[in-house]
Amino acid sequence: RARNDLERARYEVEEAVLVDIDGEVVRVAKQYFPDLAGALDHPKARVIIGDGLAWVREAQARGERYDVILVDSTDPVDGAVELFTPGFYRSCAAVLGVGGILVPQSDSPAFYQTRCVKIADTLADIFGHTAPYLGHCLTYPAGLWAFVAASQTIDARSRLREADVAARLGQFAADLRYLNAELIDAVFALPTWLRRALDHAPPAALPSIGDDPGAPPGEAA
Repeated sequence: RARNDLERARYEVEEAVLVDIDGEVVRVAKQYFPDLAGALDHPKARVIIGDGLAWVREAQARGERYDVILVDSTDPVDGAVELFTPGFYRSCAAVLGVGGILVPQSDSPAFYQTRCVKIADTLADIFGHTAPYLGHCLTYPAGLWAFVAASQTIDARSRLREADVAARLGQFAADLRYLNAELIDAVFALPTWLRRALDHAPPAALPSIGDDPGAPPGEAA
């Protein structure tokens, strides 16, 4: 949650709010995954069982401000469709404080490329800066997942590459299992086929798997 002292907010978390529509998920996580769910009982954590879409709109009406909003929703089907709409993203933008940033999960770039592009395009229409990136999620299809960092004032690609960010991250290197300064730089390097899709450029004219470039014209591979 945002603080009046923005410099202090860069280094400390005042409050972390989790909104989940299914209270049973939270209960089961605490019971069977205590190492992962232990932070839910932290004094700075606030767990709300409710509709995230409605909660963001209510937070907007209350005039609340947050520094970061992470949307780890299910995919854009059935009840989760509205969490990928311009209306929801605009509500998120309204409750972000100065220098705030929104990061929604943006689906599988391998199997749902069209969804990835649509999410990136929708956010680009609302926010001044958008930076698509990829991350490893081994339990998800293909093991690779797309995200978009969206902000009115921050270009995540340049901000996260600044020397002071790498230096602060280095202080916690011994306690991190995944993140490091080199990885932060690398996540924004997208494969050409995904960059083409995000830029709405035609795909490369490459032979299909069954083609044999060395075969005489007219002959099958």
